[in-house]
Amino acid sequence: MEGFHLLDSNGFYMKYISFIIILLLLSLSSFSQGKVPGYIVINNGDTLSGIIRRTGGFNDKPGFTFFDKQGTHQKVMDKDLKAFGWLIDTVQEDYIKVKALGIGSGGYAFLKKIIVGKISLFTQLYGSADNLYIYTEDNKEYGVTDAILGINKKILKKLMASCPSVIEKITGLIRKKQLIELIKEYNTCN
Repeated sequence: MEGFHLLDSNGFYMKYISFIIILLLLSLSSFSQGKVPGYIVINNGDTLSGIIRRTGGFNDKPGFTFFDKQGTHQKVMDKDLKAFGWLIDTVQEDYIKVKALGIGSGGYAFLKKIIVGKISLFTQLYGSADNLYIYTEDNKEYGVTDAILGINKKILKKLMASCPSVIEKITGLIRKKQLIELIKEYNTCN
């Protein structure tokens, strides 16, 4: 029988496929182990700035390895962190730790800052990017999104009641981009 055989007489195809699989695994490993400029804030409030690498996986507890300017490093587990941030491809991303309501979350989650102000907007570090959370200045949390139905307008109108010009714009189906604009406008409203 002629044609393609995975196990040919000299093992060429099997070697070729093995080589491709090894390259894929190495590229995934190097991507997940990348060091980037950043900072971590420990639960006691101390901030460490330098180079950080996200650690954790199937057999390891999630956290960071922090490298200072002298090259020494220390591991800090997520449970011991208050916040962190990193610079990826010229984009600064900042995250805070909050109590989590989800099953299997370990009691906390990290949320990415989108807007900070009188009303702040965050999204999850891991999971669905459709989940957005609003925090008010008094640290009350409001989960405001639904992937199908859009933003909860009742919550927005209640939170933004002190700014009638913004309330007028809370109509129709509101998605993330419009929510960001509404919050920016509200945060500058007197």
